[in-house]
Amino acid sequence: MKGRIVWIDYAKGIGIILVVFGHVIGGINSAGMDISKSFFTGAFSFVYGFHMPLFFFLSGLFVENWLNKENKFHDKISTILWPYFIWSIMQGAVNVLLSGYTNNSLTWSSLFYSILFSPIGQFWYLYVLFIYFILYYCFKKFLSIKIIYLVSLLFFLFNPSLNFWILDKILLNFIFFVSGSLARNKIAKNLFLSINKLPLLIFSLIFIIANFVYLENTDYFNLKIIGKLIIGYIGISFIVVLTIFLQRFKGKFFKSLQFLGKMSMIIYLAHILASSGFRIVAQKLGFENVFGHIIIGSLLGLALPILCYFILERTNLTKFFLGKS
Repeated sequence: MKGRIVWIDYAKGIGIILVVFGHVIGGINSAGMDISKSFFTGAFSFVYGFHMPLFFFLSGLFVENWLNKENKFHDKISTILWPYFIWSIMQGAVNVLLSGYTNNSLTWSSLFYSILFSPIGQFWYLYVLFIYFILYYCFKKFLSIKIIYLVSLLFFLFNPSLNFWILDKILLNFIFFVSGSLARNKIAKNLFLSINKLPLLIFSLIFIIANFVYLENTDYFNLKIIGKLIIGYIGISFIVVLTIFLQRFKGKFFKSLQFLGKMSMIIYLAHILASSGFRIVAQKLGFENVFGHIIIGSLLGLALPILCYFILERTNLTKFFLGKS
């Protein structure tokens, strides 16, 4: 699997929209705004049921390609670890300076400790993703991919009992990363490219029914870790089937979705600064409409990071802030 693949960009586009939306409603709730409890609980549980497993799965699709690179470690230090440090410092500094207005409180003395050991906000994903590439490299030296999957399954099952460092996130999502590696051969052989309306309908129904059951029984599923695994796999499967089906269509909407997928990294890095900045300013000006905050906050969370990307491109600073050549 080399080069850009349309359906993967579509999947990243859908995923990053869910990321921004989830953080916007989470920020609104944490800020004490009058958001409907039932809406927040349902929307938040729905988004967090599968959107991060999806991103780990998509990253796992390319891990074997990464293993074959000569400069593999430099590649991940540059494209994951470096942006993690740069953007963590920037967002963390803003949190410290605006600690009286933001939902997260940091001090200068705790900032660098947090960056090293307790990732700030959304940056936990990059922190964990880097660890996954290193883990996979080490495991692959001695184990087959099937054994690695069994190890990741044990990680997942033991996750509830190991609440130390960010071990819970590491153990919880590694199975989806490894699943991406397992799925790469079938996808690379185009076995899914014959998807038509019938399998899409079937997966859509499964997705809708599973999420309805999940959202009606979130307390139960929180106690049953296997429920998280099932809903994660169903969400990933639905998005994969949907986006592979959609890649046959052309038009501005699909080009826009693909563009969001291509921009997913900068959006992930910068969207909190954009959407939270809007919420803080809007509240100070007396704007408390929750629906307006969700719509405008989500749009700004997508648009301002893209604008930031074009500014970085024009000023030749892309490599410094994103680690890209």
